[in-house]
Amino acid sequence: MAVAAGIWAFFPGYIFTGLSYFSFFCWIFPKNVIVNQLFGVVSGLGMNIITLDWTQITMGPSPLVTPFWAQLHTFGAFILIYWIVGPILYYSNVWKSAHLPIFGGMAYDRFARPYNVTRVLDLETLKFDSTAYEEYSPVYLPISFAMTYMLAFAIPPATLVHAVLVYWPKICSLAQRKVPQDEPDDIHAKLMRRYSGIRWWWYGTVFIVSFALSIGAVKIQPQLQLPLGAIVLAILLAVIWVIPICYITAISGQTPAVNIIAQIIPGALWRERPLVNMVFKVYVVQGLSIANVFVRATKLGHYVKIPPRYCFMVQAIGVIMTALVQLGIKFLLFAGVQDICQPNQSARLVCAHNQVFYSASIIWGLIGPRRQFGKGGVYYGEIYALIAGAMLPLLIWWWCRFRPDSPLRRFNLPVALAVCTYTPPATGINYSSSFALPKGGNVVLKWWGNTVWQNTLDANGVTFLPTDPNVGF
Repeated sequence: MAVAAGIWAFFPGYIFTGLSYFSFFCWIFPKNVIVNQLFGVVSGLGMNIITLDWTQITMGPSPLVTPFWAQLHTFGAFILIYWIVGPILYYSNVWKSAHLPIFGGMAYDRFARPYNVTRVLDLETLKFDSTAYEEYSPVYLPISFAMTYMLAFAIPPATLVHAVLVYWPKICSLAQRKVPQDEPDDIHAKLMRRYSGIRWWWYGTVFIVSFALSIGAVKIQPQLQLPLGAIVLAILLAVIWVIPICYITAISGQTPAVNIIAQIIPGALWRERPLVNMVFKVYVVQGLSIANVFVRATKLGHYVKIPPRYCFMVQAIGVIMTALVQLGIKFLLFAGVQDICQPNQSARLVCAHNQVFYSASIIWGLIGPRRQFGKGGVYYGEIYALIAGAMLPLLIWWWCRFRPDSPLRRFNLPVALAVCTYTPPATGINYSSSFALPKGGNVVLKWWGNTVWQNTLDANGVTFLPTDPNVGF
């Protein structure tokens, strides 16, 4: 089976790449704007369920390990937000979005070109030039990216409020090392008691060493301009959200993203300092991510009866090795791969996640949340999603208390909102194909199967309305 899977990977990945971008409607109508925007999978909404590339199916959470109810939440939310609301706003030219591709993770200027940071940044001082910004352009986002930010505003308060209202009794019991009444002691817990637990000072040592390394990194690289208070605040944010996020991930396989909080706070406290914003976000988001991975691995070790101390040591060594290996591989890739991270890179090494990260550093770190989402900003209305995210779980909880037999009792708002975690770069084809699944070098083959999807408006980022390159919109 493994050999067959490895052989098949060559077909959509190398021999017939059109099998991966299986947007056959775009092949039939390669010059039709609407068809390419709705059914395209590069810069379109991916309204299709067919792909023969496993990497497309698993670009988001794997369908093999995600419960069906969680897939139903995320795919339903994707249909509502990205396939229904998004196109309505796009073709109404809300936020000037019709001048841009309907889907993507790149930031644009008013000329519908990728945002040129050097025009608003003093390269000598790395400071924001407000005068140049006024003369140049605000940041404009594809409607899909704008909708992602709207959901991202709602996720942190929704996750926190939902966890407190629904899971708090169990969390308190587990924190006090008590077995919840509705969860009797199982055979796995009984068998694992024969092994010694992990001492608290093991975790304390890891924390002290990591904190010291963080301070050392700031001292060695003063150009980061990262104050010590930023590191402490990032750790506090991770501590606040780690239990709610890990709890929701454990029951659903979906990880709610709190990126927006990790960008708003440094954007407001340390204005016009993109490097501070980026590093702060990495500490919060990656800290939560590693904690999530640690919990999942420990849970797996619990069920396969690996002694907790061995499990701890293996993961600690694995983190160190992974960091060194990843750094080495990335240095080799950037040194040896031509045009890496460029939109037209021949092997499709376009660094889609990095594009989103880069755009976020512009929006939150350089330009700042006030100019984009404050009063008078292009996307001012989205800030109210913070209030909606806090209120909706409360209203649902109250309604379920009033109507215990309500279907809303089975609805998990943070899981539904988690759809924005992977979007962009994940498109509709990644979610639909996953949901529909039953419960060499630089040489490029030049033939129709590898170019049919490229000769469409979708692959070139078609916009609904034209933009004068000199006047803008």
